[in-house]
Amino acid sequence: MSKEKKIGMEPELRFSLSNNQPFPHWEETKLSKIAKLVTKKNKLNNISRVLTNSAADGIVDQRDYFDKDIANKSNLEGYYIVDYGDYVYNPRISTAAPVGPISRNKIAMGVMSPLYTVFRFSNNNNDFFEQYFKTTAWHKYLHAVSNTGARFDRMSITPTVFMEMPLPYPHPEEQQKIADCLSSLDNLITAETEHLGALKAYKKGLMQNLFPLPGEMAPLMRFPEFKDSEEWNEKSLHEILVEGRLGGNYENSDAISGMPVIKMGNLERGQMNVKKLQYLPNESAYNKEDILKNNDLLFNTRNTLELVGKVAIWKNELPVALYNSNLLRLSFHKDYIASNVFMNYFFNTQSTISSLRSMATGTTSVAAIYTKDLLTLTVTFPSLPEQQKIADCLSSMDEEISVQTEKIEALKLHKKGLVQQLFPF
Repeated sequence: MSKEKKIGMEPELRFSLSNNQPFPHWEETKLSKIAKLVTKKNKLNNISRVLTNSAADGIVDQRDYFDKDIANKSNLEGYYIVDYGDYVYNPRISTAAPVGPISRNKIAMGVMSPLYTVFRFSNNNNDFFEQYFKTTAWHKYLHAVSNTGARFDRMSITPTVFMEMPLPYPHPEEQQKIADCLSSLDNLITAETEHLGALKAYKKGLMQNLFPLPGEMAPLMRFPEFKDSEEWNEKSLHEILVEGRLGGNYENSDAISGMPVIKMGNLERGQMNVKKLQYLPNESAYNKEDILKNNDLLFNTRNTLELVGKVAIWKNELPVALYNSNLLRLSFHKDYIASNVFMNYFFNTQSTISSLRSMATGTTSVAAIYTKDLLTLTVTFPSLPEQQKIADCLSSMDEEISVQTEKIEALKLHKKGLVQQLFPF
């Protein structure tokens, strides 16, 4: 195997040999020296499992990923056969994969589009490179030797040039130590993510049981102190609403600072996401009535057909923020409704989401729910104390979900820091 010594390719953090002596200096090699292209095609059309390489999820079964067959299964003769353990480069670029992803096939044997580049390492102990391809360290080579394609959404690079990619090559034992370290962290993140999924599923089940099913006037599950209580009340939204107020009509801006403006993209179902913000430039005029207050409930009046009618509650995620004219701020009669927290959960039950979607007018891409229609929505609700109990129960679940989410983000941040130190950039 031909490799060149290149001291500059060494990382900040190094493992040691079992006798506590340092490993040898890292070397540099080319992908073509340690792997070969896979070009065997499905000529007999006897393999029907079509795989795809997703930037977010790696190599997945195409049917599972898209929930349908994209490729014509009767015409797969030109597709590459991809074995378990093979690596695949997808030249399609995205925010998550700015030069396209390289992923390892951990599914099963399948076939993939000839638009992909498939390669196989000579040595089966290649976990180090699986982790390396999750970094951005190799991106600079592809930027240097390729162009975006005619569609501007994919890299243009020949397989031969791709295989000339320079790679770091530490001592095999050090390779394995790095791979084991990062793989154990990946496994922990996966386990914590599965736990997060279980918490969300449990909360979803709770909501289904704590709110009445369509056509019913009592939920399947009630807290012990309310088991003998009367059935829930039923009124139109118009009867319980004090005010529905649209936010200001603030134009889009490229400003990177100023007054944050909460828009429909910041609403998730039940909660806010303020990772991406638009700002009203400093010194711009705004209506003070558009300033959000803690526990304000916002309803999304215009969006795609799938997303119109989103409802989320503002929890002072920012010190100060405005809301815009695609959002309706709702407030309710205190004689009927205990809190906006309860109504936030009501609006995010599956039955209410379905009712709101049936009110939407427009196309799949541009839909609206008009106030006159929204006011006809049927709202079922129990006594004020029972509302508060439901809100408290689900809020505690949300707090647990939030803590678990932060735990996962901290682990991912820890891994990112380790990667920066374990690989040369």
